[in-house]
Amino acid sequence: MLVCFLIFAVVPAAYGQSDPVDKLIKKLNGKQSTILKMGTIVELGKTGDPRIIDPLIPLLRDENIAIRFFTAQALGNTKDLRIIDPLIPLLKDGDQGVRVATVQALGNTKDPRIVDPLIPLLKDESPGVRTVTVQALGEIQDPRTTEPLIAVLKGDVSDDVRVLAALALCTDKDARAIDPLIAALKDKYANLRLLSAAALGNFKDPRVIDALNAALQDTDDRVRAQAAESLEKIK
Repeated sequence: MLVCFLIFAVVPAAYGQSDPVDKLIKKLNGKQSTILKMGTIVELGKTGDPRIIDPLIPLLRDENIAIRFFTAQALGNTKDLRIIDPLIPLLKDGDQGVRVATVQALGNTKDPRIVDPLIPLLKDESPGVRTVTVQALGEIQDPRTTEPLIAVLKGDVSDDVRVLAALALCTDKDARAIDPLIAALKDKYANLRLLSAAALGNFKDPRVIDALNAALQDTDDRVRAQAAESLEKIK
Protein backbone atom coordinates (compact mmCIF):
# COMPACT_ATOMS: atom_id res chain seq x y z
CA MET A 1 0.00 0.00 0.00
CA LEU A 2 2.74 2.45 0.95
CA VAL A 3 4.61 1.84 -2.33
CA CYS A 4 1.47 2.52 -4.34
CA PHE A 5 0.84 5.75 -2.42
CA LEU A 6 4.38 6.98 -3.12
CA ILE A 7 4.05 6.26 -6.83
CA PHE A 8 0.88 8.32 -7.03
CA ALA A 9 2.48 11.14 -5.02
CA VAL A 10 5.63 11.35 -7.13
CA VAL A 11 4.05 11.00 -10.57
CA PRO A 12 0.70 12.83 -10.38
CA ALA A 13 0.75 13.84 -14.06
CA ALA A 14 0.63 10.20 -15.11
CA TYR A 15 -2.75 9.88 -13.41
CA GLY A 16 -4.45 12.90 -14.94
CA GLN A 17 -3.21 15.79 -12.79
CA SER A 18 -1.80 18.26 -15.35
CA ASP A 19 0.89 20.80 -14.53
CA PRO A 20 -0.90 24.19 -14.07
CA VAL A 21 1.97 26.15 -15.66
CA ASP A 22 2.03 23.88 -18.69
CA LYS A 23 -1.73 24.17 -18.94
CA LEU A 24 -1.57 27.98 -18.89
CA ILE A 25 1.19 28.04 -21.51
CA LYS A 26 -0.92 25.87 -23.81
CA LYS A 27 -3.86 28.19 -23.18
CA LEU A 28 -1.69 31.21 -24.04
CA ASN A 29 -0.66 29.63 -27.33
CA GLY A 30 -4.23 28.81 -28.25
CA LYS A 31 -6.89 31.08 -29.74
CA GLN A 32 -8.08 33.63 -27.17
CA SER A 33 -9.67 37.05 -27.11
CA THR A 34 -7.39 39.89 -26.00
CA ILE A 35 -9.12 40.06 -22.61
CA LEU A 36 -8.71 36.34 -21.97
CA LYS A 37 -5.08 36.49 -23.10
CA MET A 38 -4.42 39.25 -20.57
CA GLY A 39 -5.89 37.07 -17.86
CA THR A 40 -3.71 34.14 -18.88
CA ILE A 41 -0.60 36.34 -18.82
CA VAL A 42 -1.46 37.55 -15.33
CA GLU A 43 -1.97 33.99 -14.12
CA LEU A 44 1.36 32.94 -15.62
CA GLY A 45 3.03 35.85 -13.90
CA LYS A 46 1.66 34.80 -10.54
CA THR A 47 3.56 31.52 -10.80
CA GLY A 48 6.98 33.18 -11.13
CA ASP A 49 8.01 30.02 -12.96
CA PRO A 50 10.97 30.46 -15.36
CA ARG A 51 9.22 28.25 -17.91
CA ILE A 52 6.94 31.19 -18.74
CA ILE A 53 9.82 33.28 -20.12
CA ASP A 54 10.12 31.85 -23.63
CA PRO A 55 6.36 31.84 -24.35
CA LEU A 56 5.95 35.41 -23.08
CA ILE A 57 8.90 37.18 -24.71
CA PRO A 58 7.26 37.49 -28.16
CA LEU A 59 4.32 39.31 -26.54
CA LEU A 60 6.61 42.19 -25.53
CA ARG A 61 6.27 43.29 -29.17
CA ASP A 62 2.47 43.02 -29.23
CA GLU A 63 0.66 46.05 -30.65
CA ASN A 64 -1.71 46.06 -27.66
CA ILE A 65 -0.42 48.26 -24.81
CA ALA A 66 -2.10 46.19 -22.10
CA ILE A 67 -0.57 42.97 -23.42
CA ARG A 68 2.91 44.54 -23.31
CA PHE A 69 2.23 45.90 -19.81
CA PHE A 70 1.06 42.61 -18.29
CA THR A 71 3.78 40.66 -20.08
CA ALA A 72 6.51 42.89 -18.64
CA GLN A 73 4.99 42.47 -15.18
CA ALA A 74 4.76 38.71 -15.55
CA LEU A 75 8.36 38.38 -16.69
CA GLY A 76 9.49 40.54 -13.79
CA ASN A 77 7.95 38.10 -11.35
CA THR A 78 10.42 35.43 -12.47
CA LYS A 79 13.43 37.60 -11.43
CA ASP A 80 15.35 35.63 -14.04
CA LEU A 81 18.35 37.29 -15.68
CA ARG A 82 17.22 36.05 -19.10
CA ILE A 83 14.48 38.69 -19.14
CA ILE A 84 16.93 41.61 -19.18
CA ASP A 85 17.83 41.81 -22.88
CA PRO A 86 14.27 41.31 -24.18
CA LEU A 87 12.90 43.96 -21.79
CA ILE A 88 15.41 46.76 -22.40
CA PRO A 89 13.81 47.92 -25.70
CA LEU A 90 10.55 48.55 -23.81
CA LEU A 91 12.27 51.25 -21.76
CA LYS A 92 11.56 53.43 -24.82
CA ASP A 93 7.94 52.33 -25.16
CA GLY A 94 5.55 55.14 -25.98
CA ASP A 95 3.27 54.24 -23.08
CA GLN A 96 4.36 55.34 -19.62
CA GLY A 97 2.60 52.41 -17.95
CA VAL A 98 4.61 49.96 -20.02
CA ARG A 99 7.80 51.83 -19.13
CA VAL A 100 6.91 51.65 -15.43
CA ALA A 101 6.23 47.90 -15.62
CA THR A 102 9.47 47.38 -17.54
CA VAL A 103 11.60 49.29 -15.04
CA GLN A 104 10.05 47.36 -12.16
CA ALA A 105 10.60 44.06 -13.94
CA LEU A 106 14.24 44.87 -14.61
CA GLY A 107 14.64 46.11 -11.04
CA ASN A 108 13.50 42.74 -9.75
CA THR A 109 16.63 41.17 -11.22
CA LYS A 110 18.92 43.51 -9.24
CA ASP A 111 21.54 42.92 -11.91
CA PRO A 112 24.25 45.59 -12.49
CA ARG A 113 23.68 45.33 -16.25
CA ILE A 114 20.46 47.31 -15.93
CA VAL A 115 22.16 50.41 -14.47
CA ASP A 116 23.24 52.07 -17.72
CA PRO A 117 19.93 51.46 -19.54
CA LEU A 118 17.94 52.80 -16.55
CA ILE A 119 19.87 56.01 -15.88
CA PRO A 120 18.34 57.95 -18.82
CA LEU A 121 14.87 57.27 -17.41
CA LEU A 122 15.70 59.47 -14.41
CA LYS A 123 14.80 62.30 -16.83
CA ASP A 124 11.62 60.66 -18.14
CA GLU A 125 8.67 63.01 -18.56
CA SER A 126 6.56 60.76 -16.32
CA PRO A 127 6.97 61.14 -12.53
CA GLY A 128 5.84 57.52 -12.19
CA VAL A 129 8.65 56.29 -14.42
CA ARG A 130 11.20 58.43 -12.58
CA THR A 131 9.90 57.11 -9.25
CA VAL A 132 10.32 53.42 -10.07
CA THR A 133 13.68 54.12 -11.73
CA VAL A 134 15.06 55.75 -8.59
CA GLN A 135 13.80 52.81 -6.54
CA ALA A 136 15.35 50.24 -8.89
CA LEU A 137 18.72 51.98 -9.02
CA GLY A 138 18.75 52.44 -5.24
CA GLU A 139 18.37 48.72 -4.66
CA ILE A 140 21.32 47.83 -6.87
CA GLN A 141 23.86 49.90 -4.87
CA ASP A 142 26.23 50.44 -7.78
CA PRO A 143 28.68 53.38 -7.72
CA ARG A 144 27.50 54.42 -11.20
CA THR A 145 24.14 55.40 -9.71
CA THR A 146 25.43 57.96 -7.19
CA GLU A 147 25.92 61.01 -9.40
CA PRO A 148 22.66 60.52 -11.33
CA LEU A 149 20.74 60.11 -8.06
CA ILE A 150 22.38 63.25 -6.67
CA ALA A 151 21.18 65.12 -9.76
CA VAL A 152 17.63 63.90 -9.03
CA LEU A 153 17.94 64.93 -5.38
CA LYS A 154 18.99 68.43 -6.42
CA GLY A 155 16.78 69.08 -9.38
CA ASP A 156 13.75 66.85 -9.93
CA VAL A 157 10.51 68.83 -10.15
CA SER A 158 8.72 66.26 -7.99
CA ASP A 159 9.38 66.51 -4.25
CA ASP A 160 8.36 62.88 -3.79
CA VAL A 161 10.90 61.70 -6.37
CA ARG A 162 13.58 63.74 -4.61
CA VAL A 163 12.67 62.04 -1.32
CA LEU A 164 13.13 58.65 -2.93
CA ALA A 165 16.51 59.78 -4.26
CA ALA A 166 17.57 60.63 -0.71
CA LEU A 167 16.41 57.19 0.41
CA ALA A 168 18.37 55.54 -2.42
CA LEU A 169 21.50 57.49 -1.47
CA CYS A 170 20.96 56.36 2.12
CA THR A 171 21.31 52.72 1.11
CA ASP A 172 24.16 53.50 -1.29
CA LYS A 173 26.36 55.04 1.45
CA ASP A 174 28.61 56.77 -1.07
CA ALA A 175 30.53 59.72 0.43
CA ARG A 176 29.84 61.79 -2.70
CA ALA A 177 26.28 62.12 -1.41
CA ILE A 178 27.24 63.86 1.84
CA ASP A 179 27.24 67.49 0.66
CA PRO A 180 24.02 67.19 -1.39
CA LEU A 181 22.26 65.53 1.55
CA ILE A 182 23.49 68.25 3.90
CA ALA A 183 22.09 70.87 1.51
CA ALA A 184 18.79 68.99 1.47
CA LEU A 185 18.51 69.45 5.25
CA LYS A 186 17.55 73.05 4.45
CA ASP A 187 14.97 72.17 1.81
CA LYS A 188 11.46 73.58 2.15
CA TYR A 189 9.96 70.09 1.90
CA ALA A 190 9.93 68.49 5.35
CA ASN A 191 9.87 64.89 4.14
CA LEU A 192 13.05 65.50 2.17
CA ARG A 193 14.74 66.99 5.25
CA LEU A 194 13.60 63.95 7.21
CA LEU A 195 15.02 61.40 4.75
CA SER A 196 18.22 63.41 4.38
CA ALA A 197 18.72 63.40 8.14
CA ALA A 198 18.23 59.62 8.13
CA ALA A 199 20.63 59.12 5.23
CA LEU A 200 23.35 61.19 6.85
CA GLY A 201 23.32 58.85 9.82
CA ASN A 202 25.29 56.41 7.65
CA PHE A 203 28.33 58.70 7.39
CA LYS A 204 30.87 59.30 10.13
CA ASP A 205 32.12 62.64 8.89
CA PRO A 206 32.63 65.94 10.77
CA ARG A 207 30.50 67.78 8.19
CA VAL A 208 27.63 65.46 8.96
CA ILE A 209 27.81 66.01 12.70
CA ASP A 210 27.69 69.79 12.30
CA ALA A 211 24.77 69.60 9.88
CA LEU A 212 22.76 67.23 12.07
CA ASN A 213 23.38 69.38 15.12
CA ALA A 214 21.91 72.30 13.19
CA ALA A 215 18.94 70.12 12.21
CA LEU A 216 18.12 69.68 15.89
CA GLN A 217 16.57 73.14 15.57
CA ASP A 218 14.35 72.19 12.60
CA THR A 219 10.75 73.40 12.69
CA ASP A 220 9.47 69.85 12.12
CA ASP A 221 9.59 67.60 15.18
CA ARG A 222 10.12 64.49 13.00
CA VAL A 223 13.23 66.01 11.49
CA ARG A 224 14.55 66.98 14.91
CA ALA A 225 13.96 63.46 16.22
CA GLN A 226 15.65 61.88 13.19
CA ALA A 227 18.63 64.22 13.46
CA ALA A 228 19.05 63.19 17.11
CA GLU A 229 18.76 59.51 16.16
CA SER A 230 21.33 59.86 13.39
CA LEU A 231 23.75 61.66 15.69
CA GLU A 232 23.40 58.85 18.21
CA LYS A 233 24.02 56.32 15.45
CA ILE A 234 27.22 58.06 14.37
CA LYS A 235 28.73 58.14 17.88
